Amino acid sequence: MGVASVGIGTNLYKARPRNCFGRIYLVIVEREFRRFGLGRILVLTALDFLLDRFGETLYSISCLAAHEAIHRIMHSEIDFRICELACRNFIPVSVDLPKLKSLEFRREVHMALEKAVKLAAYRLRQKTA
Repeated sequence: MGVASVGIGTNLYKARPRNCFGRIYLVIVEREFRRFGLGRILVLTALDFLLDRFGETLYSISCLAAHEAIHRIMHSEIDFRICELACRNFIPVSVDLPKLKSLEFRREVHMALEKAVKLAAYRLRQKTA
């Protein structure tokens, strides 16, 4: 139904341990499954994965070629500082992770993910009914 691609990189100019950045490279949902909330689940799962695996080393997570839908998801689900740059063909979105709030941010993402899964399951059941 959909796929997300993520990556991790190291900024050699930043001091350890918080010298890594996460990237959400790609989020694709098959046309027939759009509008059910699956993109939201994929974005939140990507964030959750990056925070779970690399949370103590991350200073930023971004989506450089963000589609408008990704932009909406990041703004509606995340209560942290979101940086944006104006570009012609895409909306880059980046979440700066304050050192002392990464655990709080992870909980927030996890709660939003639970809510999104429940809503998508409900919508998909309605489609098949």
